[in-house]
Amino acid sequence: TGFRASAASQTAIIFIFTTQIILTYIQSIQKNSYAGYLYSGVGIGIVGSSILLILFSSHLHLDGLWTLLASTSLILGLIGYGIIRILPINPINPKVKIKSTAIIYWIYAAYFLEGLGYIITGTFIVNVAKNVPTIHFDSSLIWLIVGVAAIPSCVLLIRLAEKFGYSKVLSLALFSQAIGIILPAISVTNWSFLMSAFLFGFTFMGITALANAIVKRKNISAIGTLTALYALGQIIGPAIAGILLDSKHFSSAFIFASISVLIASLCVVIYSIYERRLNLNVQ
Repeated sequence: TGFRASAASQTAIIFIFTTQIILTYIQSIQKNSYAGYLYSGVGIGIVGSSILLILFSSHLHLDGLWTLLASTSLILGLIGYGIIRILPINPINPKVKIKSTAIIYWIYAAYFLEGLGYIITGTFIVNVAKNVPTIHFDSSLIWLIVGVAAIPSCVLLIRLAEKFGYSKVLSLALFSQAIGIILPAISVTNWSFLMSAFLFGFTFMGITALANAIVKRKNISAIGTLTALYALGQIIGPAIAGILLDSKHFSSAFIFASISVLIASLCVVIYSIYERRLNLNVQ
């Protein structure tokens, strides 16, 4: 568990910073709607890695599988680096006035707690399913479902947010994810793990897209703080889960993660209330 926690922390740092590089470019060309498609790429990558594992797991040992995935990531990373180097980037003006410096902290808190909670499921759910005797399917299927659910999630959630409000959809997405995380802890069955994978996949990238959109509208320069808090949560989460998994049944880690995300949902609700009052006072 200690190795998995360390690997998850390193992956989280790489994921966050590469995502922000691409978001910076999208903002520079004023194509903010492309963000939904950017996050869909994460789902495509998960599906791709799942297919590689399914195809080669019977032919390669664990070291070989890690080497295969690392080599694939290296090749795709070099291709991405080459593309980024030739793309023109226009300067972004970060001087966007924020309506209130206080209410944004509720989104900061929510995003930190999301990073803390979601990474535990992302790190351990496949391994837990693999070692639970009541699960009667290949655990690789879980990660495949996560990826399939993640592909359309950002585009759909952003469209819902534009219709019903970003705060409402974000809080609902966090609440749904909290339910998905706790399902395996309260019901160790095939359906609970599969439903958990679906809810997790459908929400985790959408939450990132929505939170970034909310903060960007308030103050573009605040994205850096938001990202740092998210990364911090992803670093701390696996370490806490590793301790819980070493000392108790796996359900303790999942319950902790679910509670963290549930509190994040409440933070967004509080943010929404303060924002509504602020808008009424301005009017």
